[in-house]
Amino acid sequence: MCFDITELNENQQFSEEFFLDLVDFDWCWRMRWEGWRVFRLTDLIMPNRLGLEQRRFIGVTYHVPAPYRHYFQFRDTLKLIGGHYVPAYSRFLLAGILVPKILACPFILDYGWDRFKWMIKGILDCVYGVRGVGAADRILR
Repeated sequence: MCFDITELNENQQFSEEFFLDLVDFDWCWRMRWEGWRVFRLTDLIMPNRLGLEQRRFIGVTYHVPAPYRHYFQFRDTLKLIGGHYVPAYSRFLLAGILVPKILACPFILDYGWDRFKWMIKGILDCVYGVRGVGAADRILR
């Protein structure tokens, strides 16, 4: 991002509601809602590693996160799709991803029961309004 962050007002800061996942989506959509123009540079190389490993299934490559990352994926996705500034197609897409994850990940990935418990914790913590690191605090210390 290329701008002077000291120019941002309190409502334009990164949200403390999220911890890892979707922070950038939330911020960009909120700023667009406020009238900012957001651009994506498709030819900019930015090395990034998603998950612990990559796997392929029926020609689809997917990332395998650490089990606790499912907590943030579920909690923060559910928080985000409730935002009035989130485009409708993104709400549908993000919510739709959660269903196959909760049905498949516990059975096809290692530590399946742990993954399932993290997903349920994420759902519950979204309902209870837990912010920041939440239930993953003990792992991330």
